[in-house]
Amino acid sequence: MELSRRLIPYEIRSGVRFFEQAHIKDVIAYLKIMTNPRDELSWKRVLKLYPKIGEKTAADVWGRISQDRDPLNAFLSGFSAPGRGVTASFDSLRKVLRPLASESMKRNPSESIRLVVEKGYADYARSKFANAQARLDDLEQLSQYALRYDDVNAFLEEVALANPLAGEDVAVVGPEDEKIVLSSVHQAKGLEWRVVFVIWLADGRFPSQRALRVPGGIIRVPEQKMSEAFALMLRDTLEKEIVIPGEEEERRLFYVAVTRAKQELYLVFPVMARDRGGMDVLMEPSRFVRELPGEVYEKWVID
Repeated sequence: MELSRRLIPYEIRSGVRFFEQAHIKDVIAYLKIMTNPRDELSWKRVLKLYPKIGEKTAADVWGRISQDRDPLNAFLSGFSAPGRGVTASFDSLRKVLRPLASESMKRNPSESIRLVVEKGYADYARSKFANAQARLDDLEQLSQYALRYDDVNAFLEEVALANPLAGEDVAVVGPEDEKIVLSSVHQAKGLEWRVVFVIWLADGRFPSQRALRVPGGIIRVPEQKMSEAFALMLRDTLEKEIVIPGEEEERRLFYVAVTRAKQELYLVFPVMARDRGGMDVLMEPSRFVRELPGEVYEKWVID
């Protein structure tokens, strides 16, 4: 979004683009309902996140509330459920939409995102996605980015500007060879660039907190102690092997990252960052940076 705003050409080397991911679209849909209660697609997307609400029920709900001048008010007023067993789901959704519709929330997109996550979406993500924590981390980053906006509508307009570029490999506004390449470390394997910036080199980010909590390596898990999902995926033997990335695996990735640079290498970490509670916290440089001998790099502090 920031590169788009500044008209800086870029190329993305990754899988699904940030704004194309289901969890980002889900949470954005809640905010869209606040700014445009007649957004049919957002209503149906949000409704289907709740138990016992499928395509048909969501269409029935929209058909009924859309007849009102203000569909949001019609839903919050507590119309009768069109099907059996969905009352609890409607109540859960109202508990999110009602505070989200307040004037204070409309002026605070960052807190609006957090409210959606804390009042149910986090539980949904954990039940729906195998990589739920990574997706919740994405939503936290989205909330952090939204701090610079004092209006939900302004934030959504910025998202809309970024979305046309989200499905493109390259955003070009200058000479073809003048662009920033955005890449994960994994996607960068085997590639080189004249200048490389390795960002977020702070302890807890690179290496990640999850990597620091486990020793890493291969562990064996008896099948009877595995979740049903794992048992179905790995059903060839009675004992399964699971590879857990630990600190050493992260250190190997750090080596991959720094060796992508031909001429200039910048190792970057923020001095301050905002945590999930909205508090500014001091950040420590990654242990991988601290392990480097001082004579091999030059230290800069940039305001």
